[in-house]
Amino acid sequence: MSIKKIAEMTGVSVSTVSRVLSNPNYKCRPETLRGEIIDAARKLDYIPNEAARRLKSGSGDNKNISKIVILITRTDADETAPFFRELLRICEVEVHNHSFIISGIFYRPFFSDDEMMTNVNVNKVIDDMLLKDGLTFNGIVIIGKCLPAVINSLKRITKNIVSINRNSTNYAVDELICDGEKRLQRLWSTWWGWVTGR
Repeated sequence: MSIKKIAEMTGVSVSTVSRVLSNPNYKCRPETLRGEIIDAARKLDYIPNEAARRLKSGSGDNKNISKIVILITRTDADETAPFFRELLRICEVEVHNHSFIISGIFYRPFFSDDEMMTNVNVNKVIDDMLLKDGLTFNGIVIIGKCLPAVINSLKRITKNIVSINRNSTNYAVDELICDGEKRLQRLWSTWWGWVTGR
């Protein structure tokens, strides 16, 4: 999708959309405008960084472009949960800063709830989510609590999984325990460098 479409959806200029999507630290007035632009871009599956453009156009060395999937387990796309929304924003900033690509963002709040998962075939749900439509990725970032059965099912697909949360997964996967934005950004950089060998 084009920047022009995002501009139409949000009622701002194309140049404003471009600045917001190309610079994670760009400040908008009002402050809520940045979130509106990013939400519109997500709805349209717009990929703003240079690595994504190279991948889409077929130019450059696409084999070295790292792609991740983000799985949010404590909220759905329509809810406003400031903590998890901020974690997602920080992940997106780090993806942009490292010229990686987000292959998909999935909201599965039932992955964190024992009661909701009692009659769910976890492997089927995960296969339907990650192994269809030609989705490709090098790793998965889980934002929020995730049940052990879900983590075990994800590990069937990839070993490159990191959990970002306020509580430990008891080391079932690599984890970043949040204690602030700067610490999260430093840990993210270290983990993703290890996964990609960079």
